[in-house]
Amino acid sequence: MEIPIDRQLFLLNAKLVTWQNTYYDASLDVKIAQDIGNEQLLEQGLARMKQALQAIAWVQDKITALEGGEQ
Repeated sequence: MEIPIDRQLFLLNAKLVTWQNTYYDASLDVKIAQDIGNEQLLEQGLARMKQALQAIAWVQDKITALEGGEQ
């Protein structure tokens, strides 16, 4: 099934916002964990931040490729 580029970009931009929100949420968990001394929450938050950064980079690459005419 072929999805028009403008629709793909719309969906990718929505996904980008979701992952950016995930990164922010995880960074809040890290701050909370540091303040309350919860090592497990700290480790989980850092892992989610790393995962979110990877996903953000992937989505941004796809957006750039589509905007450049690649598919």
